[in-house]
Amino acid sequence: MAIKVFCMNDLKEWWAGESLEECAAAAKAETGEDYPQDGFGNELNAEAMSKMQYVTGNSSRTFEEELQLMIASGYKFPCLFAASDY
Repeated sequence: MAIKVFCMNDLKEWWAGESLEECAAAAKAETGEDYPQDGFGNELNAEAMSKMQYVTGNSSRTFEEELQLMIASGYKFPCLFAASDY
């Protein structure tokens, strides 16, 4: 299973799952909104995954590190991965 991260809208909501279609369906089921919004739905590439920071409280790690931790802990995908407004 290859989990990828997709930017879904201009609010910078990222969803993780095997495909964009899977993430879009899960996001719609959770929020009632259509995803991805126009101009979005792009998979983050390896460079972005290694540069973008996942911040919680006083700690941060790269998106790639956070995704690997989620996979190792048996997280259920697809799911909301990160959002800039939370």
